[in-house]
Amino acid sequence: FLEKQWDEEPEQALSFLSGRLDFEEKFLQERLTEQLRSAVALPLSTCEKLLALSNFPEVLTLARQLRPVQEPSPLSSDSSVETVRAWAANEYLPFYASCSLLSRLNATEPHIRAFEDWLQHHYTDMLFENGMAYQQTTRLRSCIDNREPVLIYVFDGLDYLSACEAFLPVMEEQNLFPADGLLPYFSFLPTQTPIAKPVLIGGRMQEQLPDEKPTTLLYKKLLQNYLSVPEDAVRSATDRDATLLELIQERADIYLYLDNFLDRELLHGNIR
Repeated sequence: FLEKQWDEEPEQALSFLSGRLDFEEKFLQERLTEQLRSAVALPLSTCEKLLALSNFPEVLTLARQLRPVQEPSPLSSDSSVETVRAWAANEYLPFYASCSLLSRLNATEPHIRAFEDWLQHHYTDMLFENGMAYQQTTRLRSCIDNREPVLIYVFDGLDYLSACEAFLPVMEEQNLFPADGLLPYFSFLPTQTPIAKPVLIGGRMQEQLPDEKPTTLLYKKLLQNYLSVPEDAVRSATDRDATLLELIQERADIYLYLDNFLDRELLHGNIR
């Protein structure tokens, strides 16, 4: 019965569901998975009804993936760095994620060209304004001066949207909160770890950093030297050395945690 109703009109089928029974959840999971494989978004009204089924967490995840995302607003070449960061976080990245799931990446091309045009006009400005990731290390100085402990969590391979949806809630469960919310910043290319990570942690451009093989000790020294703090002010570890909770058991001004699991085991680990 449900299959017939769904084939005729999904919202009609949803009207017969209690939202509490296992067979209903299984039915919706199968149908929404098929819909996702076909790379066709559902109408917004259907997604809203599915998102009301709070007892079916897997269904909620699929409904969010199938919900149509509004196209980003036009990007002006006169936009400020702050405006473009907000545009990327709130408009372009959600749109891109939806398009990648629904095989519509060609729809992102006009917005990519608009960003490229903006970048040509503002590349020099970005080196001196508050838009680059490597510049954010300087902001830690005021926290240290105010005797506020700082955690720098460098998670290789984690994209911005996944950080918002999965990583940040886990951190907040441990009473660890970003001081200014979760904001995206721009990075230099290439974003290869041996190049990008020393720049991010050391707070300087690559040519300003020592030409050494990146190691956990080097990252700690880069941070220590840039912020002009004593060696015992910084505690650092990788995910292989300790858990985050183990790292923060001893007192320090700055905790540097290098989480390479996702990049090591799930990205590079699958390359043969």
